[in-house]
Amino acid sequence: MSFTTRVTMTDEVQDIKLVILRYLQQHPGSEDSLAGITDWWVKRQRFDDSMMAVETALKRMVGEQIVVETNRNGVSYYRFNAKA
Repeated sequence: MSFTTRVTMTDEVQDIKLVILRYLQQHPGSEDSLAGITDWWVKRQRFDDSMMAVETALKRMVGEQIVVETNRNGVSYYRFNAKA
C-alpha cells in the first residue's frame, strides 16, 4: 500500500468517524449492524450534511444575484439569473 493510499484511506476513515458521530449526536439511542450503519446512518448523514451545504451555497448565490429564488406552494425554486 502506497503512502498516498494510506493517507487517502486515513482521511476517509476520519471523515466516516465524524459522520457517524454526528449521526449519533442527533440520534443518541440508535443502534444498528455494520450494513445498517453504512446504508442508513452514513448515507443519511451525508445527505443531511450535503443538503445543508447546498442550502448555504444557494443562499450565497441569491445574495450575490447569481441565481434567483422563487417560492411556489411553500417550496423555494432556484434558477440562473439571466440579468446578472
